[in-house]
Amino acid sequence: MRRIHAFELEDQSWMPTVLREAGMAYLRFMGARLKTEERLRPLIEGALSRSGEREILDLCSGGGGPMLDLAEALTADGCGVPITLTDRYPDPSAIGLVEASGVPGLRYETESVDAMDVTGDRKGLRTLFNAFHHLKPDQAQGVLASAVAGRRPIAVFEILRRKPLAVLGMLGVPLAVLLLVPFLRPFRLAWIPLTYLIPAIPLFILWDGLVSCFRIYNEEELMSMARAADPDGRLAWEVHDIPVPAQSFPGIALIGIPR
Repeated sequence: MRRIHAFELEDQSWMPTVLREAGMAYLRFMGARLKTEERLRPLIEGALSRSGEREILDLCSGGGGPMLDLAEALTADGCGVPITLTDRYPDPSAIGLVEASGVPGLRYETESVDAMDVTGDRKGLRTLFNAFHHLKPDQAQGVLASAVAGRRPIAVFEILRRKPLAVLGMLGVPLAVLLLVPFLRPFRLAWIPLTYLIPAIPLFILWDGLVSCFRIYNEEELMSMARAADPDGRLAWEVHDIPVPAQSFPGIALIGIPR
């Protein structure tokens, strides 16, 4: 499938907050049910060990993604490290969830952080969860180049793939949203009419899910951007499959470790 950088509603500045929060809550819910943190933890622990970093700087955090569950899992295993979530437009509801989690060392920075211009003195393994596809190729390459300039490790994770099966799987999303909205947290009463009277939330999540499938970068594209961002080979780059039992295809990860 050819990559198409169509627009996602979530990325639009005019998108109503109540809809955006519903989309973020749905993604958190599904991530927890898929136990995404269990699939990512070995890669993250390996990147931390190989790079010598002792903290995580999460970029483009949005609604928090799997980071809350991942932080809890690492802490429970005795492998907890300080984790800072950041975003160009920090999500107030996600900030509240992080503050209420009580996980030691977990925080969501309230100031804007541009993933393409992270200062080199900021320590930690840089991570992006299901966010890299939101960036155009030049922007995505800029994120990698920023890590190279700061000689910091970086790990990019995408649970979906640009495959026909992923697109077909998205067609069941509206029904899932109809069933799950009452269980999403933090719950908003306004979600009820926007789901069951006017199906704005199911259609919004369906559209963004379909567009995401077409936006995902494949292995060749990821490695091409890595080589362009790091012409001197300061980082060792590798691509990994992410096993996701609930899917018939794996996710994908790009990891760069300073040599």
